[in-house]
Amino acid sequence: MLYFCIMINKQIKELFYSNGSEIFGPISYENFCENKYYKSTMVWFEGIAGWINICDVAELKHLVGTMPTPNLDSIQPQTSSHLTPPLSKKILSKTNLKETNNIAWFLAGGVLVVLLVGWFIWGKNDRIEKVTEVISEKDTLANSVLVNSTDSVVDIDTAALINNATTEAEKKTHRMNWDKFVTLKANKFRKIEFGGIDNLKLMITNTSPYKIDFVKVYVEYLKANNDTALTAILEFHDVKPNETKELFAPDCKRGVSLRSSILNIKSYGMNFCWDKKIANRKGEDPFKCK
Repeated sequence: MLYFCIMINKQIKELFYSNGSEIFGPISYENFCENKYYKSTMVWFEGIAGWINICDVAELKHLVGTMPTPNLDSIQPQTSSHLTPPLSKKILSKTNLKETNNIAWFLAGGVLVVLLVGWFIWGKNDRIEKVTEVISEKDTLANSVLVNSTDSVVDIDTAALINNATTEAEKKTHRMNWDKFVTLKANKFRKIEFGGIDNLKLMITNTSPYKIDFVKVYVEYLKANNDTALTAILEFHDVKPNETKELFAPDCKRGVSLRSSILNIKSYGMNFCWDKKIANRKGEDPFKCK
């Protein structure tokens, strides 16, 4: 896994940060530095193009705490160049104010021209009252537009992208630690006195939050001298989250002991494809379905 660190040329004045599902800020750099943060925290501030992990910013990585954290903190958080950083309230206010005032005053100016003509017809007093009323209405409209724009500071697309990145990071955690969530066990099968095994049952347990679509299990029955007496393949399908499925294995008349192992696992919800042949494959996310 590659790590990089960014040194910011200018001082960070204020920044936003996110826990993966909510966005907080803006907060001043001084106030931000008073606390400790999980190493899965994402930050954004003026001067960078998109969200970045706190560990990748030289000025901030010392703020990462040492306490254990759930799920996301056990791996490098997912990042995406498509995450759109939030605009600061200051920038948004100036932009919306300028555009809204231009529109409002353009409309007010047009009405003013019409009313100036009417002033010569209906009199000065009527003209003043109507101009005041119209300008007041346009100012109210401009303020309403500005308030509505300010209320929509939360960028829905950005929140959705962060949520997607959080979900993918959780899936990756389960893919990289699959053997903690998918386990194989055998029951207390019966051993026949002069050789033989019957009533053997194998169990697959899934403690992950994702359905396991397919598990292939290899069973080998061994003689007293450890030679192979019989082999069998069992296939489990649709093992739901927090579920255990059982399958009976064939009886063996000459076996005295056995060994079993998982050969293949697939979970489309987890985007997980594991095979014993690639169990030692290295990489950032080697068991993600291609």
